[in-house]
Amino acid sequence: MAGGRPIESAVQMWAVYALHDPTGEVRYIGIAKDPIERLKRHYRECRVGNTHRKTWLRSLFTKGAEPLYSILEWTSDWSEENGDG
Repeated sequence: MAGGRPIESAVQMWAVYALHDPTGEVRYIGIAKDPIERLKRHYRECRVGNTHRKTWLRSLFTKGAEPLYSILEWTSDWSEENGDG
């Protein structure tokens, strides 16, 4: 189901999400159980470090902009061992 969160079930669902620059270009794709919390973590984590994603997010914030965010799909085909986005 794209968009809204699916109804709770015994199966753990994961959101595949994208971060876009203000022009709409996709700059990052990730996966997370709780995509809103993961977005908040991206914001907090970008304060330190020099990965491409962190540098890009800091550059947006410096300009007074924020990334656009979209859920591409929900999937159950992921596990904790793979990581949480």
